[in-house]
Amino acid sequence: MPIGAWNCPVCRRNDLPLDHYKTSAACGRKIHPDYIDRVLESETGHYRFGTRDIGVTDLIGCPRGVAGSRELSYSANPKDLMAMSNGTAWDQWVTAGQKKEALRGTLGGIEIIGEPDRVRDGVIEDWKRSNDFGKRSMSQAKEDHRCQVSIYGLMRKQNGEEAKSGRIWYQFSNDCLPFPVSLMSEAEILEYCPVNGESTIWQHLTMLEAWQKGDAEWVKMPLIGEQQTYGKKSKCDYCSIAGPCREEATGAPY
Repeated sequence: MPIGAWNCPVCRRNDLPLDHYKTSAACGRKIHPDYIDRVLESETGHYRFGTRDIGVTDLIGCPRGVAGSRELSYSANPKDLMAMSNGTAWDQWVTAGQKKEALRGTLGGIEIIGEPDRVRDGVIEDWKRSNDFGKRSMSQAKEDHRCQVSIYGLMRKQNGEEAKSGRIWYQFSNDCLPFPVSLMSEAEILEYCPVNGESTIWQHLTMLEAWQKGDAEWVKMPLIGEQQTYGKKSKCDYCSIAGPCREEATGAPY
């Protein structure tokens, strides 16, 4: 389900209507209504919107968060979406005029779908936005990103297409760095634990398949995002449904 309301950091009120930044002159001067429109268009225009299809990027994160965000209509703080929006805007700009390759295949015998950013001469390319601070210590692509393009490679081969290797492009404020990667085998993909977590891609895949078939509820899934980490923060700290998800699990939204 899409964003259903706004938690406004300007007037500090929650569960406000989606047209809040157009009807409130004071808040609309602090957060531009055009930005709000683009956020909502980007969300509802996503190729998995309104479905239970399992996408490649779904497998990297928390299955509970993926399933819950498709079912819940949630309230969001528009400022929390800016980092994601910057990456989305860059992706749309740099791939403008190119038709993305829609892939459908299987992983571990379970059907999945995905859209790589670009494929050139059998090399699967993906854009990632990163901060300038991280650039100083970056010497290779992140394993999560290598896993993602590896799944695209597996799907391309299943469709009779070429998949030689991958290349991850990291975009910074004033630079872009490409890192070549070799493609994992299917067995390596299924055994991989993304986001510094303890659960494997195979476990994520089987959880999402059970939810897709209606055999499992998202609220009964484990809180995998809590053990997935980005430095000192967990995946839950960046999740759009963290509040209602935690409340379902513990009775309190924190």
